[in-house]
Amino acid sequence: MLFSYSFYLSSLFVCVFFAYWGNKYDLKPLLYLLILFLACITGFRGYEVGIDTANYIKIWDNMLVGTPVYIELGFQWLICYLQKITTNPTILFFICSLITYSCFVLRLWDFKNIASFPLMIAILFMLVLMPSMNVMRQYCAIAIIFYSTRFLFWKKYTKYIVGIVLASLLHYSALIAISFWGFELLEWKNLPLLKRRVYLILIVVLLFFVQMIYFFVMTEYGHYFEDKEEKLGILTLAKIFFIITSAFLSGIWRKKILSGNDKFIIKIAFWMYLLGVIIESLGYFFPYMSRIGLPFSIFAVLYWGILFRNTKNMTLNFVYFIALFLFVGLPFLLSMVDNGFGTMPYSFFYQNLN
Repeated sequence: MLFSYSFYLSSLFVCVFFAYWGNKYDLKPLLYLLILFLACITGFRGYEVGIDTANYIKIWDNMLVGTPVYIELGFQWLICYLQKITTNPTILFFICSLITYSCFVLRLWDFKNIASFPLMIAILFMLVLMPSMNVMRQYCAIAIIFYSTRFLFWKKYTKYIVGIVLASLLHYSALIAISFWGFELLEWKNLPLLKRRVYLILIVVLLFFVQMIYFFVMTEYGHYFEDKEEKLGILTLAKIFFIITSAFLSGIWRKKILSGNDKFIIKIAFWMYLLGVIIESLGYFFPYMSRIGLPFSIFAVLYWGILFRNTKNMTLNFVYFIALFLFVGLPFLLSMVDNGFGTMPYSFFYQNLN
């Protein structure tokens, strides 16, 4: 177990090292090494590392012998293609990890001028690494959506739709990214009159499809609502309070040195992080429903990076550091202790070959 603690913590420092020097000297090779390093950690894990790893191996083995499986078509196609190369399921874990961290890291690199890139990588590691070895498909889909938001920002809507399609082929929950078009509503006053009318028409059309959307959600994810339980989410309330107060105390929206586009990105990071926390709070009432908030709460990585990059007040920075430790660092350390994601002890795949 001591090896596992040392492995995860030393890996975190290696990632921050790559991110710091890559950002400082604009070295893309270090960025690619960072992606490869992260992909190797989760991709070459042992078959007992991660609660859902055994299920993915079962799916792989069933498809290998021609047994029907009931899972998203895109994931089936990926497995079929990879099985033409090898019968070892490790290649599936590595390719999914490579897709996941390529999309996450490259997209975060886009924001390095307004957010602390090394800090974002550290937070990405602590928030995503262990869970991604459990809900691998969903994190892969979330990463594709997160990367695809660059096309949404650039108003290249066709490419963004392609991103949604690709992600939803891996995990249907990625369809919630359609709602990301609401980004532009944050700039309602600056939208052309024609675009305002289009959005109003779309809202009316969506109202007609509410029943259909409800039917789809209940069909695919209705079982998540079957078991109800009520728990007091003090941590959730604390996060909501922190997000709202930190944004206004830091004055990150009022920075004169920032361009209009940068301020728009900051607004998006704020609202997406806040929505993610609120949606994830459903998990206090319906087990597993917190996963629906993951595509939103991943923007927490960006928000934290922006907050520390643009706050010069040392007292506020100290308060934010304490909050960062409580909301991100401490849960990461505790996850290694209580093995909440089935990632302890860590082992490499070749240890299963003996």
